[in-house]
Amino acid sequence: MDLGTHLIDQALQLIPGPVERVYARFFARGWDTDVEDHALCLLSFANGVEVQITTSSLARRPKPRWYVMGTKGTLIKEGVDPQERAMVAGQIDTAREEPPHYPRLWIESAGRPAEMILETLPGRWRSFYENIAEAIADPARLAVTPESVRRVMALIEAARASAASGQAVRPEGEA
Repeated sequence: MDLGTHLIDQALQLIPGPVERVYARFFARGWDTDVEDHALCLLSFANGVEVQITTSSLARRPKPRWYVMGTKGTLIKEGVDPQERAMVAGQIDTAREEPPHYPRLWIESAGRPAEMILETLPGRWRSFYENIAEAIADPARLAVTPESVRRVMALIEAARASAASGQAVRPEGEA
């Protein structure tokens, strides 16, 4: 499942409402891996928002992690979460975003185009595992619920069905 599950989950965290359609294309170029070499997934929400998720091990230069377009502004976020590199080095608590990877927001301010650089807050993967430990004693405190995981999995299943058929599909369980 790899990175796609996280990107779908992030989209669901940001966009309220049900997903009406899922369209996906997957590409495998012969490397012996358990995930696709390139994947494209388009989620169409009932409120009219569309989210395009692309992940690829084939691209020479990756796309921005986030490219959010709206009528009042555009946000671009480059780079990946620095926690992975810090974790591998045994220093996860020191992970900080490098300034070149801070999100940039282009808006109109006082009738003129403006660019804002947004400093990011440090992530904390450790919180997930601490919550699991807490939830063993008090299941009501579970931050990532089985229902939210099931919703992501249903969208991945819909993406796989779409990629196999070449058609957009309605995901199971979405109203």
